[in-house]
Amino acid sequence: MNKIAQITPLRKLPRDIDFFDYEIPEILAAAVKVGSLVEVPFKSSVVQGVVMAIVNTSKFKKLRAVTGVIDSQVTVSDWQVKLIKWFAEYYMYSLSSAVRMFVPEKPTRKYTEKPSVDNFAKVDTDLMVGADVLRLRKLLVTKGKEQNLIINHDPNKNDQLILSLIEQVIDSDKQIIIMVPHVEKIKDILQLIPARYNRKLVVIKSSLFRKKNAWHKTWRDIYTNKKNIIVGTRSAILVPTNKLTYIYINEAESVDYKNWDQNPRYDAINVAAKLASLTKAKLIISSAAPNIETYQPIAVNKQPIITLGKNLTPQELQIIDFKSVRRNEFTYYSPQLIENIKKSLAEDKRVILFLNKRGYSSQTRCNKCDFTLKCPSCSLPLVGIHQQMVCYHCKHKQPMTSKCPKCNKGELKDLGIGIDQVADNLKQIFPDVSLDDPTAKIYLATTLPAKKSVFKQVGFIGVITWDSMLYIADFRLATRFYQQLWTLCYLKRKWAPTAKILLQTALPESQTFHNIYQDYSRYYSEELGKRKLFSYPPYSKLMLIFIQNKVKNICQQEANEIYQQLMSQFGSVQAIKASAPYFAHRQMVRGQYRCNILLKIQGDDQIIRAWLKDKLPDYWTIDIDPINVV
Repeated sequence: MNKIAQITPLRKLPRDIDFFDYEIPEILAAAVKVGSLVEVPFKSSVVQGVVMAIVNTSKFKKLRAVTGVIDSQVTVSDWQVKLIKWFAEYYMYSLSSAVRMFVPEKPTRKYTEKPSVDNFAKVDTDLMVGADVLRLRKLLVTKGKEQNLIINHDPNKNDQLILSLIEQVIDSDKQIIIMVPHVEKIKDILQLIPARYNRKLVVIKSSLFRKKNAWHKTWRDIYTNKKNIIVGTRSAILVPTNKLTYIYINEAESVDYKNWDQNPRYDAINVAAKLASLTKAKLIISSAAPNIETYQPIAVNKQPIITLGKNLTPQELQIIDFKSVRRNEFTYYSPQLIENIKKSLAEDKRVILFLNKRGYSSQTRCNKCDFTLKCPSCSLPLVGIHQQMVCYHCKHKQPMTSKCPKCNKGELKDLGIGIDQVADNLKQIFPDVSLDDPTAKIYLATTLPAKKSVFKQVGFIGVITWDSMLYIADFRLATRFYQQLWTLCYLKRKWAPTAKILLQTALPESQTFHNIYQDYSRYYSEELGKRKLFSYPPYSKLMLIFIQNKVKNICQQEANEIYQQLMSQFGSVQAIKASAPYFAHRQMVRGQYRCNILLKIQGDDQIIRAWLKDKLPDYWTIDIDPINVV
């Protein structure tokens, strides 16, 4: 009797359909196995698919048969089949869509390779690996665990360690995945790698997956070990590395490792941990300020945490109490800030100033009725710029007006400060200084720059304020503030080592500032205590489910219905808590209202997962381990 192959076609299927049963004809019995890439009849056409399991019987009669094996030399490895199944189950994503992420279709026409346009090194790097870094590599090889955490405060030694691991895998004909948070950071890694290794190197980024033929060739080259060094963004974790030795995650604190704005909403660091477990590779997480969820299990297991570099000092990072400055004079610029700008310019050095608010002000509000002008598409406050009111999220624009459209009595006034107001102020204080581009004498930025060129000849870095991050009621934002501050200091150490950083704050009593000069363990110990008190991760698991609709009332009504079903099923279960439906801080996304329900689970989450899979409509979105819950 012929065996049955459970095959997932490379086609989009609903979340509750994993595979279809196909009969394996006798002529293909020896060739078809778990992981085989096959052709099968599907509806009225023939499609490619992956064999996920082979069984003896099926509950269906009159099965259609497998028509052919696409490539007998290349199959999806056993560990990758397990990874795909785990990925689909953990992130509650359809198995067919997960398979399509990990496995490319075989192209119908021959692929002609084009010259690479990536920034591969033209010559061998002059970076020398120090003896202390070689000892560290030996420690990782001989005593390293499945997961290894590096508190990375020394950019140069971090680069040396990456180069040292690359040399080791090349010498042993193994493979390494090096991940960076976004595309701009790939160049930094490529410049570390000697030119003699270029033919062993491949770059993985999201644009590759849109080129069917190029993605298939890259996938096959990695599978057959023609490529030993895989450098890329979070999508690099999807490749079929059969000789994987190391996964190196650089700047692991970045939120860009989470695919937070589209499905599947996966965390590449979490997937990397599962990959390391399945392949027995070593996962190395390098971060100036790691996530709490990364730090906690390693600390609990009493694993050694490697620290590269020194703590911050007040000479490197000066914190100014902004409240005391503003008691004497209503200004956003402390005397110390202005003095350091003048000093740097006098030495013919450049200045970078940060403020995380675009536009002219934080918001525009009526001085009579407190009406705030908001975007009709996103419900976010509009900000004024160049005689227009602008939404920086969806790009909506409307003419600027001074009269309140709600009460018709009051005037709309600017509240707070935005980066454009800073530019106007600085032009008055420093009329002869350029401000217009990243090479200007004073460069104004709302986010941390990823390019080395921005830090060229910089003598002073000022943070006008980042306090707004600490006012939003999100349990992760205090840690994110701490991470952002450390990331800025790390970039300074890497690209402008002699520069000084000054940060202004009206919240000098914040835990972040108390601990910024201390050993990292003190900060994490206090933060873990807070999270344990309120049962936040890592002491619970969060799931965010949400619905989107152009009509706000429909969105709210359906969210209420799902909430009532949840309460009916789990209202008396202490280990499962569901929030009442609430609209996100950014109420509208791409013209649709978004209504959330936050689930907090302690212990086993299989019961709630089964309920969501069975009851939640397919058009709802499930975000496992969300990074933003407001």
